Amino acid sequence: GVVAWPDDAPAEERAAYESRIPLVRAGTPDDAARLVRSMIEDMPYVTGTVIRLDGGRWLR
Repeated sequence: GVVAWPDDAPAEERAAYESRIPLVRAGTPDDAARLVRSMIEDMPYVTGTVIRLDGGRWLR
């Protein structure tokens, strides 16, 4: 998913994209960092997987 939109991105484009995300917002660098931390601390045996960091967008 989108994390950290460019500063010059049109507000209408961002709003249209975010309206299609169940959490109704783009991800943040903190969201990505929390995922990485969780994997390092809580999932040491997990390898070779894809984890979607998209606020549920793929569900739609």
